[in-house]
Amino acid sequence: MPFYTTDIPGLLIFEPMIFEDSRGYFFEAYNENVFKKQGIDLRFVQDNQSSSGYGVVRGLHYQLNPHSQSKLIRVLYGNVLDVAVDIRKGSPTYGNYFSIELSAENRKQLFLPAGFAHGHSSPYTVPWCNNSNRIRRSRQRGRVRQMSNRANRRLLWCL
Repeated sequence: MPFYTTDIPGLLIFEPMIFEDSRGYFFEAYNENVFKKQGIDLRFVQDNQSSSGYGVVRGLHYQLNPHSQSKLIRVLYGNVLDVAVDIRKGSPTYGNYFSIELSAENRKQLFLPAGFAHGHSSPYTVPWCNNSNRIRRSRQRGRVRQMSNRANRRLLWCL
């Protein structure tokens, strides 16, 4: 089960091993031991699924400490342009973003450690997200105000 690094420390792409034959396919979307070997030692406590219509942009969402969330994101149907923005104060990559196409076809997953804002845009999709912390409405935020205008312009272009 290979993991691929990105230019932002802690942000990983996970490509599960897929076993396919005439009946269909099987893969482990998450295996605690495999993730621990990669240094990801956390417990997912909530799974979220959403559906988005054409032209919908969801995000950028994040939760404030002490309830920030690590996330493992994949797509069950369709495809998304998925975007993660580093909002960890003091991080050398603060304000940097990463984008990737996640789809039911490519079966790639994106792991976001706590301290990232997240969003996606798609024509029509059903994404799935494992979370390391429960949603706490009082700690949720929906945009990144502390980023520079330059970073915001780059991000809007990306979406």
